[in-house]
Amino acid sequence: LKPEYCEGMLKKYGFVEMDDVFGAVGYGGMAAVYVVSKLIDEQRAHEPAPAPKLEDLPEQAEQRVNASRANHGIILVGKEAEPVADGVQRLNLVFMKVMEVILKLSPIGVFCLLTPVVATNGAKVLGSLAMVLLAAYICYIVHMIVTYSISVKLLGKMSPVAFFKAMIPAIVFAFSSASSVGTLPINMECNKKMGVKDEIYSFVLPLGATINMDGTAIYQGVCTMFIAACYGINLDFGQMATVVLTATLASIGTAGVPGAGMIMLAMVLASVGLPVDGIALVAGIDRIFDMGRTTVNITGDASAAVVVNNLENRKEARKAA
Repeated sequence: LKPEYCEGMLKKYGFVEMDDVFGAVGYGGMAAVYVVSKLIDEQRAHEPAPAPKLEDLPEQAEQRVNASRANHGIILVGKEAEPVADGVQRLNLVFMKVMEVILKLSPIGVFCLLTPVVATNGAKVLGSLAMVLLAAYICYIVHMIVTYSISVKLLGKMSPVAFFKAMIPAIVFAFSSASSVGTLPINMECNKKMGVKDEIYSFVLPLGATINMDGTAIYQGVCTMFIAACYGINLDFGQMATVVLTATLASIGTAGVPGAGMIMLAMVLASVGLPVDGIALVAGIDRIFDMGRTTVNITGDASAAVVVNNLENRKEARKAA
């Protein structure tokens, strides 16, 4: 046993003062310190980790916990808590009206954001918007024709031509409204005509309108590459992979209403260190992007319903046999 080690152990566990400690304890005392230190380390290794405190949680998680407590309290109280629930509903109406005002003023805000970007990068940036729109729509069309056709043909056992023909009303409405949720009733009617069971499309389509956003993921990836090029930033392979992963995850959490994809684009840009101000470059034509990506989204929902319907039919056929 080296004296330096025992001295460190004594300091670590605070058993005695260190003034001429070795003259007091000698080598026998050093051996005792060694044994005791090992026992303490063993005991600490088996002690359970302390439970996290509420103040140690991130602010967003703390808000969710408090909101969950309030919700449970309202449910448990029952009728006496109805005024509180009505108050929450009225607050929701107020916030929705505020958002409506913001959306009406957004064109002015977009113009103000776009002005310094154009002043810094030149008017040629505006000319590039036509190319990025073309690139996005090429990706939309290729994804619909290739991915969905293969899925419907191989997994859904349905002709892609018949599928797209039946989906025309929903596709036209989605392109004009740019709302996956708004297109939901028409999409359900199209699926019904294709022979999809009620219990399947009534579950798959609303779920898909919330989490199945292929078009939004494509839009976010294309716009991220465009914004990076406008700022003269070259993304390496790792950053591109991050964009793909983040865009996919962000598309799952995007609301099925017009303009929601542009909000989630900020998260994708931040993931690779691109300036969020670059959103102003595409904000002016976001509606055109939105029309195409909504069409892709609702078509993907319908293809998933067709595939699930075929799988269920095969499962029932095997049971009957």
